[in-house]
Amino acid sequence: MPRRAVKYLIVCVVGLMLPSAQSTVRGDEGWSRPAGQEWPLAGGDWGANRYTTLKQIDPASVQRLAGAWRAELSARESQNKVTPIVRDGLMYVVTATSVRAFNAKTGEVAWTQPTNTQSNRGIVLGDGLVFVGQFDASIVALDAKSGKAVWTYREKMAPGQRITGPPTYADGLVVIGVSGGDWFVRCRIVALEAKTGKEVWSFYTVPSPGEKGSETWPANNDVWKYGGAAVWTFPAVDLDLGLVYFETGNAVPPWGGELRPGANLYTCSVIALDLKTGKLRWHQQLLHHDVWEADVSTPLVLYDASIGGRPRKVLAAMRTDGLLFLMDRETGTFLTRVEERPVKQNAKLKTWPTQPFPVTVDRVGPECVP
Repeated sequence: MPRRAVKYLIVCVVGLMLPSAQSTVRGDEGWSRPAGQEWPLAGGDWGANRYTTLKQIDPASVQRLAGAWRAELSARESQNKVTPIVRDGLMYVVTATSVRAFNAKTGEVAWTQPTNTQSNRGIVLGDGLVFVGQFDASIVALDAKSGKAVWTYREKMAPGQRITGPPTYADGLVVIGVSGGDWFVRCRIVALEAKTGKEVWSFYTVPSPGEKGSETWPANNDVWKYGGAAVWTFPAVDLDLGLVYFETGNAVPPWGGELRPGANLYTCSVIALDLKTGKLRWHQQLLHHDVWEADVSTPLVLYDASIGGRPRKVLAAMRTDGLLFLMDRETGTFLTRVEERPVKQNAKLKTWPTQPFPVTVDRVGPECVP
């Protein structure tokens, strides 16, 4: 094993596809459309469609692709799983120790800002700022042109909380999920005023006693205080409906179902929050009383379709076992038939008697057999 291991970030591009100095997306509301010369969000657009309208790469041109430049990263820096963001001629990449801005055409480093971003999955831009969630659950805003820190948010962050998923920016707000469930914390979602870092609202993914959903946790202990429901991935946004959508992770203790009888909302769920207020508009739990550490962690996809002869706003969510659930993103109702099927029981773990299964949807991958 070499003493100084080095990995590389390789960027392969075609000259015609490099972003121009002027943005093709004027106004962040354009992020509801597929990405073009820029890639403003981890998922390409608010619906996470990972689609570009550019046409320069096709079966004929793909043979001419070649490396344009490369940047060396140390083994530690390259541990992150990050989608670069491209805006106004710069490519932004977050490593485990910094955020870097590159000239997208030449690879020249425009700026580097040290950060605590291990296990980070991405960043977002808005209002001329780069918004970064850090491993200590703080959130920092950097000037997009210089990299200088503008504000930092650290309020109400409990020990053990983490931020690893990308935030999103919509209508003047930065919205981001807080994880750390595996460190026995109660996780939440935070919305900040983009220009100042002031908290606008927060939503705990495990309800406290008396809140809606608290009846799905035991009343005779305080397991809800460290119940998990971490948010690992980036949110989706429907600006027309004024909704932001998240998916949540497993319940905690991960395999300690005997400590938390009940369905354990809002773990392993899809939740829709009012973008302006953070109030819960609807939810669908895709796995009740999780004892398998079965996070719902594949990014949500929003798209429009005609179903039954009428146009529908669709949200697609993939459960960990490879089953796809389709919902109306305005109401949360399932768009394909979903039935609650009896499942094997374990009295010690207080397992839930049924689990939801889509009836007319094929499974992605093989079925797990105990």
